Amino acid sequence: PANRHRETLRRHGPIRILARVGPEKNIPALLQAGRLIERPIDVAVGVAGFEVTTGRQAAELDRCRYAVAHLQLGTIHPGLDWAQVPSWLAQAAAVIVPSVRESFGLVALEAMSVGTPVIAFDIGNLPTLIGTGNGAGGAIVSRSQGEHGLWQTTEELLADPVRYAQLSRAAYYRSRDYLPTTVAETFLKAVR
Repeated sequence: PANRHRETLRRHGPIRILARVGPEKNIPALLQAGRLIERPIDVAVGVAGFEVTTGRQAAELDRCRYAVAHLQLGTIHPGLDWAQVPSWLAQAAAVIVPSVRESFGLVALEAMSVGTPVIAFDIGNLPTLIGTGNGAGGAIVSRSQGEHGLWQTTEELLADPVRYAQLSRAAYYRSRDYLPTTVAETFLKAVR
């Protein structure tokens, strides 16, 4: 989004969460901790085509639906087609990745590629992907701060227009390192 639209999103846009259904994605706990948030919250969850334990995804999806309905936090959407993801994330003020176990962080990368800052725990590849300091594409929260730390960091970021604009721009530029052509070129250099 253009800078002016991004600023409007910072002030009034929804906080969005996108993940496949799974206990490691930690969505119900995040929603429970966010019950006092006074901003729209959109959650999109998708059922994966695989399951370690039969029925686990359905139970986790029920927990997500219950948390959204019971806490009257926002809206839960069914999973999105991957082609819809960039535009959905682009219309968010911020994206929270509440995972307690994560390998690469594809949702974080997709959000950053459209200039949406990401707030996530310091787990897996997320600190490297999102970055820290002035060139970060969002904010990393210590796992020890819990889900309340994710919400607090998100609210602080959205209250600071200068830092928000800086992280939004940095998010987009950090994501460029992961363009398919860039990854392919790096791979070819490594195998030569």
